[in-house]
Amino acid sequence: MLVLKFTAVFLFWVCVNAQPNGPVQGQMYLTCSANGEPIQRGYPGKRGPHGLDGRKGDPGLRGSKGQQGAKGQRAPPPNLRPLENSLRTMQTRFDNEIAKIKRQLILSFGSGTTIRSQQRNWFSPGNGYVYISSQSHQGNYASAKRNCASIGARIATVAPRSVSVMRLLMDGLNNVWVGLTDIRREGRWIWEGGLRLKTAESHWARGEPTNSKGIEDCVVALADGLWNDVPCNLIFTPLCEKSIFDVAI
Repeated sequence: MLVLKFTAVFLFWVCVNAQPNGPVQGQMYLTCSANGEPIQRGYPGKRGPHGLDGRKGDPGLRGSKGQQGAKGQRAPPPNLRPLENSLRTMQTRFDNEIAKIKRQLILSFGSGTTIRSQQRNWFSPGNGYVYISSQSHQGNYASAKRNCASIGARIATVAPRSVSVMRLLMDGLNNVWVGLTDIRREGRWIWEGGLRLKTAESHWARGEPTNSKGIEDCVVALADGLWNDVPCNLIFTPLCEKSIFDVAI
């Protein structure tokens, strides 16, 4: 009887002091029923499926500022010499062009100016053109045009339209070829370059043109700047003309 009582007390103590940490795989544990009697516990079941992911946590605090990096090397100074040389060259060219334009303007508005160009003396009456008439260029009308072209000019077509300009140019001269003919059609006077003579530009000497013997198809300027029609095969000095902007100064 005493042994049974001892056994019951021992089992009761086991039930009261059972560990809550769960069973260990491969072991079997006793537990107690409601009336204190121990019962046998089964083996643990299979692991259940993975649960849903929880919400993303809040961002953490910003870290402290890192240390400043090492200072880089200073870049080498740019080579400005080529640019400076280029600017000097451009400035020189610009200054030369300005000086040329100034001289050409002086020639354009300065009546009675003589300029030396390409070993020749050109005369400016102030109309924007320069002129030369040399006996070395004498010939008939066709050769007169070629002689003017050979020195970078043309036979005069601008100056003859102004008597005052022609009188400046004709100082000491007489009978010089100008660029006006009616070779293609009698009485239809055309300037070299194709423009037709206008009545307001006509400065014929008294009684001219006469077209004597029907062969006077070219024009010369007389000492007073007025015109006379003559045969184109006569020998005279041409009046050569070119723009002041074509003068090599």
